[in-house]
Amino acid sequence: CSLRQSLPMKLQMDGSFSVIEDVLYLSDAETFKNSNENSFHSFFTEQEYSYIPFCDDFGPMNLDQIYKFSEMINEKREAHPDQKLVYCVENGPRNLTNAVFLLGSYLIITQQMRPDSVWKVFKNLEPQMEMYRDATFSEDPFRLNLIDCWSGFARARSLGWIDMIDLDEYIHYDNPLEGDLHWIVPDKLIAFKGPHSLSNARLFHDTHGYRVFSPTFYTDGPFTDMGVSTVVRLNELEYAPAEFEACGIRCVDLEFDDCSVPPTHVIAEFLHTVDFARGAVAVHCKAGLGRTGTLIAIYMMRTHGFTAREAMGWLRIMRPGSVIG
Repeated sequence: CSLRQSLPMKLQMDGSFSVIEDVLYLSDAETFKNSNENSFHSFFTEQEYSYIPFCDDFGPMNLDQIYKFSEMINEKREAHPDQKLVYCVENGPRNLTNAVFLLGSYLIITQQMRPDSVWKVFKNLEPQMEMYRDATFSEDPFRLNLIDCWSGFARARSLGWIDMIDLDEYIHYDNPLEGDLHWIVPDKLIAFKGPHSLSNARLFHDTHGYRVFSPTFYTDGPFTDMGVSTVVRLNELEYAPAEFEACGIRCVDLEFDDCSVPPTHVIAEFLHTVDFARGAVAVHCKAGLGRTGTLIAIYMMRTHGFTAREAMGWLRIMRPGSVIG
């Protein structure tokens, strides 16, 4: 099924879907692949803006991709002022969903549109899209929809969080070879991968296709720069807390089972820890995704008014794969 087949009749003349009238359109790749129409400038982004899955997950795109996409659209508008821009996407519901997510985020950033208004722009495409799933291979009855992600993004913007994020720093530590950590609540909460004690004073170790880091990697670099005062551990112990404590970082142990709901006493202690920390709090489980994302989401809901879905949307934008189940 192509985009043309699902569009209202008034939009079927050229097979494209209007995002900003007379400015920006969405189309399937086949429609404009061989087009010589001078009034349009068509472009593709599959290589530049692709989601790297953990399992069977496929989005949403992260903060860096959102802003790079927006900058790219603005640059094209300046370079082609007399042409209508047509964003061409390859067939497939997941490709379409990610394209719509990026376009909707662009409308929030540049047109100051509300998420519900953005959704009205794309609602006719809903039957052809697939909503976002957890970072697992198992059957996933829960799906996160586009308006959840846009709403989380919009709420974070309204709180001023976007302006507080150093995008170059975000890109650097987003790399799994450079620490695998992300600010979720700027100046307050960091999510990161669980560290390991390593022999011979090594800062990291590559094994089975991925990299693990020692506590010293974090204390000697990012945690000092980010003002981390507390580390919260949610998984089984794989390092000596003294490695953090020797650098003045308090360690709090709140271990609970993976892929489970955090017990009420864990939630209460976590919120108390964050509230009274004298600096930023860095939270980890094994991968820093499931248990970590769940507790951070609870803090965001209680303290900053996020709904559960908004919190998940923001978490997955900032740290893809967050919150399982």
